[in-house]
Amino acid sequence: MAVINGGGIRADLAKGVVTVGDVIAVLPIGNMYSSIEVTGQQILDMFEYSYRSVSEVDADGNTVLGASGGFLHVSGAVVVYNIAKEPGSRIESVHFDTPDGMVPLDVNKTYVLATNDFLAVGGDGYTMLGGPRIEGAGLDEVFTEFLVDRFDFIDWPAYENQTPRTRILQIEIKAETMTNLDAMVLDAIAKVDSNNYTDASLVDLKAAIASAQTYLALDVSLQTEDDHQAYIEALTKAVNALVLKEGAVVEEELPATGHIGLLYPGLSLVGLGALTTLISKRKED
Repeated sequence: MAVINGGGIRADLAKGVVTVGDVIAVLPIGNMYSSIEVTGQQILDMFEYSYRSVSEVDADGNTVLGASGGFLHVSGAVVVYNIAKEPGSRIESVHFDTPDGMVPLDVNKTYVLATNDFLAVGGDGYTMLGGPRIEGAGLDEVFTEFLVDRFDFIDWPAYENQTPRTRILQIEIKAETMTNLDAMVLDAIAKVDSNNYTDASLVDLKAAIASAQTYLALDVSLQTEDDHQAYIEALTKAVNALVLKEGAVVEEELPATGHIGLLYPGLSLVGLGALTTLISKRKED
């Protein structure tokens, strides 16, 4: 994977002939190529720091991150961040592009990160980086060499869209909405397994659970706040429609989750931390 701070890129390349002067205009600062060994946790911390800016609304009405020269441009990976979450907890996933397909980041593994010497020593506030590094030529030289070798093979039309949304993907789902849906699925599964309800009333609940689980297994970049709310509503409706078998008695456990949590949001947040391990385990499964 390679990253470079946005402040190190100072111009666009126009169509047609590219001169050495054009390359220097793009990369005028004189940063050198560097590679460093970092852990997966350092990479995660690096991206959390990169996407920490206060959100704002652009001219088109879209919620975006505020401008930052330290914003990282990425190659060789796909990063999904949730702009609705608090800074420091926005990264939903990081996947590396490998010959075997997309592979998720492992915080316990060690990786080789390609960057520039400025970031490698903690520039722009990236103090989680640093350590032994290998340095090479200036980035303008590296880029010039690349263009000389690959110019005729570059898919230039692919670069016409300045925001292709292929490497850095933004979603906007409130943290509590994500937690509520996770908790509701677990709560609903517990009700199905209890066998205290009539088979007829469990049909819709089982369908709602299966639908929500299929949705949660999707690439997180495809999920939206409205989608989450729709599945929450479907589970709520199915739970509220449950009919107890004759003679069955079910005591509502506290702290409440699921449909009770939606009616009493204060209660629903009590003890949700205890569900984190179960939720994480379910997602891994």
